Amino acid sequence: MTRQELILQIVQLREVYNGLYFDDEDDTRYRIAGTLVFSASYKNETIEDAYQIQLIVPKSYPLKIPVIRETEGRIPSSFHTNPNGTLCLEAPIKLYMDFNDNPTLLHFINKCVLPYFYSYSYRENHGHLPFGEWDHGGEGLLQMYKEFFRIDDDITVVALIMVLAENKYKGSNPCPCHSGKRLHQCHGPYLKKIQNLQGSKYFAGEYVQMIEYLHNNDINIGKELISKTAYKKVRKLIEKRE
Repeated sequence: MTRQELILQIVQLREVYNGLYFDDEDDTRYRIAGTLVFSASYKNETIEDAYQIQLIVPKSYPLKIPVIRETEGRIPSSFHTNPNGTLCLEAPIKLYMDFNDNPTLLHFINKCVLPYFYSYSYRENHGHLPFGEWDHGGEGLLQMYKEFFRIDDDITVVALIMVLAENKYKGSNPCPCHSGKRLHQCHGPYLKKIQNLQGSKYFAGEYVQMIEYLHNNDINIGKELISKTAYKKVRKLIEKRE
């Protein structure tokens, strides 16, 4: 995206959120900052609130999506915040799927950012979150993918993600869900939808987290689902974590 196209998106954003402004730019990113004032509703409860934010837009946008910080210190680091201080809005794959429906800054704020701030404001008012939340680590990934693939089986989720972790998608292969259909006639379209959002190394990392969660909970995993390829892709990350 050219700088001019990005500026047009910022203008569009400011037409709705005029407390935001173009703040800075360097060789790798643009920065938008200011006050995000919003009004949002869920189950007949409307919340009006405002947060001080910094939106960092990489020069590779929209191939790489923005990250956001809350700059007033209102949100504690214990509430869905990444180690670098950016807000953990969603699981990366879910975030990319939501963003890619309409890859603009305005859509990113409306679809990806406002639910996060609404949730935090709601929790301040009620002591709990309005939407519920995924568990962390492998358990949370299994929950997310079961909803995405529309299945209710952990082992099948692992088998499907292993296809992407090994970068071995082939539509004519049998679907790992054992439906008897070819992959392209069954869960293949789901896999194709997310395949290019992240590289195979990313899916290998998710695969390993899910395998470890199942193993730690004494859930039997067949040998056919143990992927040396996936573990090799993330071996350095595993060693660093240990």
